[in-house]
Amino acid sequence: MVMSLSAAPLLDDQGEPVGAVCVFRDVSRERELLTSIQRAHEAKSLFLANMSHEIRTPMNAILGFSQLLLKDRALGPAQHQHLDTIVRSGQHLLAVINDILEMSKIEAGRVELSVAAFDLRDLVADLATIFRLRTTPRACFFGWRWPRICPCGAG
Repeated sequence: MVMSLSAAPLLDDQGEPVGAVCVFRDVSRERELLTSIQRAHEAKSLFLANMSHEIRTPMNAILGFSQLLLKDRALGPAQHQHLDTIVRSGQHLLAVINDILEMSKIEAGRVELSVAAFDLRDLVADLATIFRLRTTPRACFFGWRWPRICPCGAG
């Protein structure tokens, strides 16, 4: 049995302590539920990691063959466009799968920090391109600009 103790001072009319009130509560059921939730969470993370790997392998094959087919000079413009769509969609799906893997690593506490130099201007420009691809079909405007003085030296 797992018990929880809560205590509070008992005060008289003048606010002076005259005793204490203690409450003992059986928290065994709550502890069992927390343990079950943790096990379910671990199982979910393991499932996501395994499924992501299982999906990523055939996706890489699809992308590889599609990219090889794109080099075929006998393809017509429509076929080339369809293959291009397959490659872009596959790359997007692969990025989603990689994000799922990364999230499962974060949840499992297995994140590895890698320090690397990068160009902030390029990163922001790439993000802006991605956002524009998503906002333009919805007739939404997306814009950004650098501040006059950028602490990152990109200004």
